[in-house]
Amino acid sequence: MILEYNKERIRDIYDLPTNKDLIIRELTIATEPPVQAFVVFMEGLSDKTIINRDILKPLMLLSNIQETVKAHLLIDYVQKSLLPGNQVTSHSTFKEITEGVNYGSTALFIEGCNQALVVETKGWEHRGVDKPQNEMVVRGPQEAFTEMLRVNTGLIRRYVRSSDLTTEMIKVGNTSNTDIAVMYMKNIANDKLVKEVKRRINSIKQTV
Repeated sequence: MILEYNKERIRDIYDLPTNKDLIIRELTIATEPPVQAFVVFMEGLSDKTIINRDILKPLMLLSNIQETVKAHLLIDYVQKSLLPGNQVTSHSTFKEITEGVNYGSTALFIEGCNQALVVETKGWEHRGVDKPQNEMVVRGPQEAFTEMLRVNTGLIRRYVRSSDLTTEMIKVGNTSNTDIAVMYMKNIANDKLVKEVKRRINSIKQTV
């Protein structure tokens, strides 16, 4: 099945399930007959409100019409008739698709289609990122980390737009269960050093 192959390729590219930033959401497009599909987007870069409103809702709820669409025409039909977003493009290579996902767009894969649709969904679900109060720089980004973990991981991904950037989530503390994100480039980072970092973080679980 084309859909399962594409899903496995995405999992391999983004090192799932290790990487916790990439979200895969399976769905059924309510055409006649129903068609299986899935969307891919990056946690912290994409606006979930836009995804729910402009992608999932139209495909799952508003496309329930008694019209048969041939498989080779389905991608064009979905793009022109079911998705209300202004910026929707079709791509046939994983390089083009992942570039869009890494910039905050959402990719839609449909069963039986050898192309994917990339929908503009960049957005922020939080307050604006402030300038750093300490360690001011003359050149470079004027943005500081905040107290919100997913804001910080998204901030890093805005500047490191790579499929090799992996985020692992670890909980620390028996009472607080504080989330910690360990981010590294899987094609560059030393595996032994990454394991040592995670080992040291895990070692403090019993004392916090």
